[in-house]
Order: sequence, then C-alpha cells, then structure tokens
Amino acid sequence: MGRRRDLKGIAAGISGKFVSRYNDLDGYWALGVVYAALKEPQPTFELDVLSGESTPALAASRRLSTPFRLYLEDHLERRELEGCVAGAVVKVEFNIDVSGRRKLPNTWGEPFRCCVRLTDDLGVVRQFEVLGWCGRHNPKREHRSARR
Repeated sequence: MGRRRDLKGIAAGISGKFVSRYNDLDGYWALGVVYAALKEPQPTFELDVLSGESTPALAASRRLSTPFRLYLEDHLERRELEGCVAGAVVKVEFNIDVSGRRKLPNTWGEPFRCCVRLTDDLGVVRQFEVLGWCGRHNPKREHRSARR
C-alpha cells in the first residue's frame, strides 16, 4: 500500500505544479501557452515527463518537462523508489464538458482536466486528476512574469 500511496502523492504534486500559475514558459503561464498552440475545438495535450516529447509536438516540450522530471526523480529518491517508475505522462484536455460535475470555481477561460499517470515497473498505473479553467495565451492581454 505504501508504494501506491507514494506514487499517487507524487502524481498529485506534479499535477498541482503543472497547472500552477508559477509554471511558466518565457514568463507566461505554461498551460495557456500550450492551449494557444493547440487548434482543435476540444484539444488534448500529452507530455511524456521522462522523454520530454509531447503529442502534439511542441518546440517547448523538453523545456516544459524538465522541472517535472527533476521533481519526479527527487521525490522517488527521497522515498527510495529510484527506478520503479517506467512511465510518467501529463495529459491535459481543454474545453471539456463540466455539466453534471461538482461546482468548479470559474476564473477565466474554458474548463480543463489535467491527469498525471505514473506507471510503475510492474505496469500498475497510479494517477491524479485536477480540474480548472484556462484561457488561451494572448500576450496582448497578459503581463509577462519577471521570473523568465
């Protein structure tokens, strides 16, 4: 049970960091930048945290994945679980239907779902899901962070 709880907790940490306003690319909210790069009416983005590759492929995918790979490695080492994660994927679905769900506080933009899946060396998947709101990146409307 301990390993399951540890990996689910790590997945929760990654999902919270991924959707955070502190997750930025070149000073802009990374989630909004990703959303703006996707063209479908109900777009989906998948990021392989270990390889840095994404679907669809984005130029910033490797940069985007690096802090989450380091976070994963650090937390696995702290729990003496190095080498037990065979896969780590962040999947974000934008513009999802939230009717019939619990009340989701609205900020701005469209609703999204972010699910982090960690697959261990035995093939067991632990996942954690976060719902929120996100608008497409628009540099004319947004202020650039000084953290860039």
